[in-house]
Amino acid sequence: MAVGVVSTAAAANLDLIGYETFLLLIGGVFVPVFGIMLADYFVLRGRDYAVEELYRQSGAYWYAGGLNPIAIAVWLAGFFVYAIAGQPPWLLDHLDFISWVPTWATHIGGTLPAFIFSFLVYLAGAGLFSSMQTAQPLATTAEPEAGLPG
Repeated sequence: MAVGVVSTAAAANLDLIGYETFLLLIGGVFVPVFGIMLADYFVLRGRDYAVEELYRQSGAYWYAGGLNPIAIAVWLAGFFVYAIAGQPPWLLDHLDFISWVPTWATHIGGTLPAFIFSFLVYLAGAGLFSSMQTAQPLATTAEPEAGLPG
């Protein structure tokens, strides 16, 4: 009961515009990441990561010094797609040049456009980096079991 009373009192004094801004910022950061992760895991990698390669400095997932520049670029672009399509109040207050976006284009919000954009652009861009670095599967050095030809 006490928690309910305290929560209600806190909610009555909560700045809802500030809270909305926080939620929109969180969405703008994570929605593109989800699009990239799902494209990489389900489409590009066929639901299979070589876990051992995650921990090798020159492994298949090392990319450029441990960073995937395509994923980072797509993530940043996805954030801007989210911000432009979602039109959060904090963005309109500070960057009025995005007000050119027609009102009808902002009714869907930023989540779907940013997710779809990040998913598709990462799929297209991942081919650029994979052609520069070929990931070889781990070689097996296991000896054949005794009694089996090999």
